[in-house]
Amino acid sequence: MQAPPKRKMKPGRSRMIILIPVLLFFLAAAAFGLYLAKREQAVPYRSEVITLPRVLKESDPADIIKIDVKLIDLEDYTLTNRDGFLYLDGAAEPANAYMASAIFDSLMPLYASDTLSEQPHEYMDYLDDFGLAEPSVRLDITYAGGEELTVSIGAVSPECTQRYMLVSGDERLYLCYAQFPNAFEYDYRLLSMPDQPALFVPDRIDRIAVYDSMGGLSFEFRVDASPEAREEGPPEDKFRLTWPVSYPVSAEAFKPILTALSSFVLGPRYAQDTPDNRAVYGLDKPEYRLAVHQAAGSGSVLNADGMFTLQSFAQTEHVFDISRAKDEFTRFTASDGYISVINGFQLSFVYHLDPLSMLTRNPFDIPLERVLSFRSGGDRYDFYRTLWTESDRAAPDGSDEEERYHIRMLVNGSDGDYNQFKDRYASLQKITVSGRLPEGFLVEGAPHTIFEVTTADGTREISLAEYDMLHDAVGIDGVYLFYLVKGSLAF
Repeated sequence: MQAPPKRKMKPGRSRMIILIPVLLFFLAAAAFGLYLAKREQAVPYRSEVITLPRVLKESDPADIIKIDVKLIDLEDYTLTNRDGFLYLDGAAEPANAYMASAIFDSLMPLYASDTLSEQPHEYMDYLDDFGLAEPSVRLDITYAGGEELTVSIGAVSPECTQRYMLVSGDERLYLCYAQFPNAFEYDYRLLSMPDQPALFVPDRIDRIAVYDSMGGLSFEFRVDASPEAREEGPPEDKFRLTWPVSYPVSAEAFKPILTALSSFVLGPRYAQDTPDNRAVYGLDKPEYRLAVHQAAGSGSVLNADGMFTLQSFAQTEHVFDISRAKDEFTRFTASDGYISVINGFQLSFVYHLDPLSMLTRNPFDIPLERVLSFRSGGDRYDFYRTLWTESDRAAPDGSDEEERYHIRMLVNGSDGDYNQFKDRYASLQKITVSGRLPEGFLVEGAPHTIFEVTTADGTREISLAEYDMLHDAVGIDGVYLFYLVKGSLAF
C-alpha cells in the first residue's frame, strides 16, 4: 500500500515562523528603549536651567536645639545643644570640639550646591536610583521655637562627587557637597574622642612600667640620669632596665618605645570607668597595665592652630589598664575615668617586648664627653672641661667636644695625653659582647679585671670574670648576663 503523499508547506510560511520571534524581540527592545528614554527624561541628573547654589535655612548655633542622626550602616545618635556645646545623649562632657565645629559649620547655613528638579513627579518614582528611598544619612533637626526640619541624603551622583538630598517641606530635588554628610556619617563614639593632651613628652618621661594580668611587674625602665643631665642629649640615652634585672639599655633599641609613646593618642570614649562597664569591655581583669611617669618640666605642644608652643607641665603619671585584643587592630583601655578604644599597634611594646632584648651589648656605651673619671687597674684618669670663651677663641658650632671645651686630663694627679686616651677609649666603645650567659650562671671567685666609668649620674663598674677557656663573663654593676672573647676588652 502506497503511503499518502505528504502535505507541502505553503511558500513563505517557514520564513514567517522564523521572523515572528525576531520581530517580537525587536519590538521588546524598542519598548525597553522607549522606557529608558522616558525614564532618563524623567530623572534629570542635572538641571539645565537651575544650577546655582541655594540657601535653604539660615541659622546661628543658638538656634539649633537638637540633631537626631540616623545612619543606614552605623548606629544612630542624638546631639543636644547646651550653651553652644554639643552633647551626646547621656554624656557628661561635650563632644569633641573639632567635630562639633564641623557640624555647626555644615548647618549654618544649610544650603544645596545644585537644584536638579522642582517637580516631584519627575523623581518621586525613582527614589531608589538616588539612594533616597532609604537615605544613608537622615537628620531630624529641631530649632529654637519648635521648628523641625528633616534632611535626607542619598547616593553620590554619577556625574560628580556630590550627593542627592531632600529637605522636608520642600518639593525640590537637590545636590549637596560631600562635606555635609561627612560631618555626621561615622561611628558616633568618635564624637567622644577626647581633645588630646600632650600625654607623653619623651624628654620628661622618667619611668615606664608594665604589669601583667595578676598585677605583677613584668618590666620597668627608669631614667638613669640626674635631673640636671636630662636636659642634655637624647632622652633614649638615659634609661636603664630596673626589672627583672638592673642593667643599662641600648639607646638605639629603646628609642622606638619613646617614639611610640610620643605619638600615642586615645581613641573614642565608649563608657565611664565603672565596675559594670569594665566587665562589659573585658577590663575587670585587664591583660596589661601600663604606667608612665613624667617629671615636671616643659615641652612643645601642638595647639588648635597647628602651631607648636612651649608649655610647662607638672609631675604626672598616666595609668592605662588594657584589655585583650578587641579585634585585629584595637583594644579597650581604662584611664582617667573613661573606657576608650585604642589602636593596638601603638603600644605593641607592652604586649610583645622581651626586656632583656633591650640591654646594651656594648659595656662602654657611655660617650666620652660625659666621663668625669675613669679607672683601669691602678690608674685613675680625671677630666676637667672648661667652655671656650670669646677671649680664648671663637668656638665654632660642632659636636666635637674639643671644638667647644678646653680639656685637661690628669693621670694619677699628673697631666696626661688626652688624645692618646681618647683613641684607647674609642677602641673600648667598639667592643660588643659575643653572647648570653646560660640562665642561672654564677661567677665563682672575684673578677680578674675591673673598669670604673664615672659620670654626673654615678659610676658604672665593668668587670670581667672567668667563664671558660676562651671567654670571659662580662658584668655591669655586678650583674653578669653576657660573655666575650678573652683579651678583647683591654685598655
